[in-house]
Amino acid sequence: MILRRYVFLCVAVLVLLAGGIGPPQRSSAQEDCNPDELQTWIQQRQAWREASQNALDGQGVSVNGALLQLSNHLQAIEDLDRPACADGAMLWTYYLYSNLEHLLLCARNNDTTCVAEIQRRLVDYRERDDQTMAALASSAGLPLAVLMPPTQVPSLSPTPAPTTTQSQQLGPIYDDYRQQTYTIEVAVTNVQFIGNTFLLVHVTVNNLGPGTLYSLFTTDFQTRDANGVLRGYTDLSTVAGCGLGLNLVDLMPGGSVSGCIVFEVPESGNLELIYAPYQYASLQPDRYLSFRLR
Repeated sequence: MILRRYVFLCVAVLVLLAGGIGPPQRSSAQEDCNPDELQTWIQQRQAWREASQNALDGQGVSVNGALLQLSNHLQAIEDLDRPACADGAMLWTYYLYSNLEHLLLCARNNDTTCVAEIQRRLVDYRERDDQTMAALASSAGLPLAVLMPPTQVPSLSPTPAPTTTQSQQLGPIYDDYRQQTYTIEVAVTNVQFIGNTFLLVHVTVNNLGPGTLYSLFTTDFQTRDANGVLRGYTDLSTVAGCGLGLNLVDLMPGGSVSGCIVFEVPESGNLELIYAPYQYASLQPDRYLSFRLR
């Protein structure tokens, strides 16, 4: 599939360089183009393009999910029975999808400058694509009604800004295993939904004393979704944007530690972060903290 796409692009570029870039002119290939076959291809191609736009506009769709859908839609367009007179339009299809994918990658990396530039470029590419498709339809004597106009250029925002810091205290708690009493303060300082259902949670834990909190680790934290399902951390602390993980540590009275924890969570629905240092008692009242993340 990739090789076929590469060969087509090379040939199409040579053709356009020879004839100039712009809406296709009537040629012998277009004169021989079957209007019924061309109409079928145009309508199916436009339907897949509209499906791609719907995927970009959809709520709760991750960047990786949208990229996968764009790839599948482009492959579906490639697999259509395309008449030879539509090869020029297919080249603009590749241009358009390449820039849509670029836009998603910019958004995933929080590159606002890149997002603005690609959106500007997409305005031009979409206009050229529309002109090409309209000229193609007209050259075969087809009405412009066969074109299904897409919606406007997608307005993608980078990852949402960090949420307001949430801080809670738990305790005093007596740990009969360690024979320590302590009060813990936990602050959620940043939450990022980064796509592919991976969530980065940045936390700060303060031991307000008087005893020592032994063996603080990422296993003390879990997420709980709308169905009540608890999920432990995912061993991806080196993911971009996470920084330092929350390593195993004994927290002395007055001590403080910060770190990032990665969770794999559902893409949508209610979500909370659970902190339960005294896990032997399970999630009993006054033995854990809950932070609403979504």
